Amino acid sequence: MIAIKNKHAVDFSFLLNASDYVVLLINYDETNKNFIGSTAFNKMKKNAYFINTSRGELVNEEDLLRALISGKLKGAALDVLNGDSAWAGEVDGDNKLIEYASIHSNLIITPHMGGYGKDSIGRTRQFLTEKLLSKI
Repeated sequence: MIAIKNKHAVDFSFLLNASDYVVLLINYDETNKNFIGSTAFNKMKKNAYFINTSRGELVNEEDLLRALISGKLKGAALDVLNGDSAWAGEVDGDNKLIEYASIHSNLIITPHMGGYGKDSIGRTRQFLTEKLLSKI
């Protein structure tokens, strides 16, 4: 995989190793389930921060937890967890990341609410309406 750095393509491994902050912003499909796991965490700089605002299924939560506990990662911030795409109204009480975050300050978990603001909803509705009308 290739990523862009200063308008130059670099190898994904290089990017992981060189970055202080790794922010995951990719679409989810079955081919990239557990896209970030122990291999990626091991390539990251010691004391890097990891942020996921995409989908929980993209990250192997056990590997993330190990990276936090071991001190490999300095911290992480998530607004998604594994399985939240099929959320049925209750948070799984057995989620080890939630348990860990409740007693450690290097993991922050927030609600996935970025798209729920008034402006975001309005722009989304406008986009979908225009898209629909262009197909008629």
